[in-house]
Amino acid sequence: MEEDLFEEQLDMVRQRVAKLESFSIEVLDSYLSGHDWEASLKRFLDAHAHEFLHFDAGGSDVAQSHLWYKVYVDFNSTIESLMEREVARMGMAYDDFAPIFQRAFDAAFGETGELPAGESGGAIHSLVRRLSQYGDFESFGMMMQKEAQRMAAEAEADAEDLRIEASDKFLRVLWDVENVPYPRGVQPQDVTEAVLQMLSRHGLTGPGVDDLVTVFYSPQKRTVAPRQAEAMDKAEFEQVFCGTKREDADRKLVRRLHQDMRVLPRDGDRTTFVLISSDQDFRTEIRRATQSGFKVYVVHTAPENSNHLRTLERFASGVLGWREEVLARLEPAMPPRGRQHADDDATDAAVADAADLDGTAGGREQHRRGRSEAQSQRGRRARGRRRRNGGDPPNRPHRGQVDGEALELPTEQRFTGRCTRWRVSKKKNYGFLESPQHPRVFVHNTAIQNVRGFRLLHKGEIVEYEVAQNDKGFLAPRVWVLHGHDQDREYPEEEPGWNS
Repeated sequence: MEEDLFEEQLDMVRQRVAKLESFSIEVLDSYLSGHDWEASLKRFLDAHAHEFLHFDAGGSDVAQSHLWYKVYVDFNSTIESLMEREVARMGMAYDDFAPIFQRAFDAAFGETGELPAGESGGAIHSLVRRLSQYGDFESFGMMMQKEAQRMAAEAEADAEDLRIEASDKFLRVLWDVENVPYPRGVQPQDVTEAVLQMLSRHGLTGPGVDDLVTVFYSPQKRTVAPRQAEAMDKAEFEQVFCGTKREDADRKLVRRLHQDMRVLPRDGDRTTFVLISSDQDFRTEIRRATQSGFKVYVVHTAPENSNHLRTLERFASGVLGWREEVLARLEPAMPPRGRQHADDDATDAAVADAADLDGTAGGREQHRRGRSEAQSQRGRRARGRRRRNGGDPPNRPHRGQVDGEALELPTEQRFTGRCTRWRVSKKKNYGFLESPQHPRVFVHNTAIQNVRGFRLLHKGEIVEYEVAQNDKGFLAPRVWVLHGHDQDREYPEEEPGWNS
């Protein structure tokens, strides 16, 4: 009796291990076929493909062949690091995943290493097929050469489209929103209008000027609210989405500046750049643009009579104050609290850039003193507002309490799971997830963060989620679809009920 029970429990453990191993293979295959992997691969190709335009695997140029092979080694290291990161997101060490992959490979391909006739092989076959296309140096070089030829053809077509008439004038505005933030407490369309009016007052735009305002920000950092992004879209501002990596917006802004400098006429009377940023890291690019014959204006948040402001004045053709040119003209439309927020945001941006953070102890100390002073100013203003309003506000329950009772808030850790059931009807739209950590997690359609169109999940879809818990069990307050979230989803023509 006890032996039978032990064998039954052992079979259950084996089944669970096999299920977890199969799940990890499916997740990795889904990642390699998804948008994130394609974006990472495209970034590598954009950076290195041009070096392979004249690729020849059997060429006699040893030095060039060595450079090509070095790129090939870097590519394989990049692939391995991306796979390690994805495996780590499943809560598994990469060294532990290797034997799982080998067992799945042996089970699907056998000793011959070939898939038996008439069998698809499932996720492991798809995974091996995707990885094998990068398997040897010659195949990699041919892939890079093909991409280089495509990029060269596109560049030639773009150059043809960007032929410039001698009578045109051009204005390019590059706005780093993470450095000079959108002011709070005011209608978003008023901000875009104030920026355009600033350009018009100084004669930078008008009839006969080809102008374009480009805004750089990261949607994941939530620097720009949805209403603000909508206002920029209505004002025909170009929006460039950046990643969450440090200074990714700066890199993309500099890349756009270099692209425009290559195609626009190098004549200060015809081409003007306006940089809305106080970041001193741009001073080299500003100097390069002015020395190339362009006019460059900087809209800044630097304090008056500061070394920061004097640095910008030395390198730029002209400087304009963000407070004086934009915030001051928005104040009549701002409530007092909104004016306070806008002033605090400008102060923080100016303090962060006023210290030339070159890694020296003096720069770090100057930055620390500036931040402390900015925080002290906000504290004094808050105490003054409380005195004017008749004392401190009444005690309120802090975040994590409702009427004094503690709640179990969701953890910020994300887990990878799969949708097992989903119900859609006129009154209900919810389903359940499963993962190795949580066998059953409830999710409502309002928790889905990043799909377009009607919010719903499909059975078997791979997602990331945060987890909370109540008296009924686990629930997911926020869910992100990993692959396919950029495709529009529509309400089903018929109510499919469960398992749709």
